Amino acid sequence: MTTYDPEGLRDRAKIDAVLAWARGRADFKPDFVQSLSEGLEKYSTLRERQRAALDNIITKFHIVWVTATESEPEPAPAPPTEETTGSAEDNPAPAQHPDPGNPGPG
Repeated sequence: MTTYDPEGLRDRAKIDAVLAWARGRADFKPDFVQSLSEGLEKYSTLRERQRAALDNIITKFHIVWVTATESEPEPAPAPPTEETTGSAEDNPAPAQHPDPGNPGPG
């Protein structure tokens, strides 16, 4: 596994985003971007002209990418279910207290 400096991490994230975007698209040949990926693996960095070309592809096709150091928002927790909390017999509902403002029937 190749170790990258912060700039290399950004390059890796950009390359991965372009390759993911290009998957299954007939209108884009990813050969050049794949060669950038191989070069990055080998040398741990891109040259300035390679980086500029990659940025041009991202700009031209409006490709969204996220750096490896940026965290994505965590998904909201799922509401509790019987599977996650146990059965109703294991966890009886709390007793309902009467509303003090409503004396009830009678």
